[in-house]
Amino acid sequence: MSAVHASQPDTPAAEAAAILPAISAFLFEEARLMDSGRMTEWVALLTEDIHYFMPAQPAIYRRNLTGVNNERKMAFYDDDLVMIQRRVARMIHPTAWSEDPGTRMVHQISNIEVQPTGTAGEWRVFSVAVVFRSRNEADNDTLWARREDILRSSDGSFRLAKRVVTLAHNLLTNKNLNVFI
Repeated sequence: MSAVHASQPDTPAAEAAAILPAISAFLFEEARLMDSGRMTEWVALLTEDIHYFMPAQPAIYRRNLTGVNNERKMAFYDDDLVMIQRRVARMIHPTAWSEDPGTRMVHQISNIEVQPTGTAGEWRVFSVAVVFRSRNEADNDTLWARREDILRSSDGSFRLAKRVVTLAHNLLTNKNLNVFI
């Protein structure tokens, strides 16, 4: 919902405009936790029924009438809470060779838009994420993505219930994908 139409009280747009600062703060906190390697704390921001999905994005020509990827095609991530917990446990384990030396990351989150889902306390959130990763002397990657999240109100804050990450890249040249976007 556009903030332009948020001036009328008691409309979905006004409701979304009112909650936008709190949701933005949640997304910024989430990025800070990931950037500082506090992955266990990040996992605590997820719901029990989380679905974290990042499909592979092939180049699709206009003449291709089958359209874009859907959730039945190949994905880099198609994870529930248990799988995310396993990935995080591997990332932070002392013998994780892909994280020795540790990766330094910066998540930049922007273009945040909020829409009510029609379910009380639940919000659809669109954002853009840019993630810079640096490891060793010359291993640097930048990932660009659009995100569509479902956030749920929980104990005065929010929890992430669903994230669909759509990379802007057709081909990933990263040595690993030890990152949540």
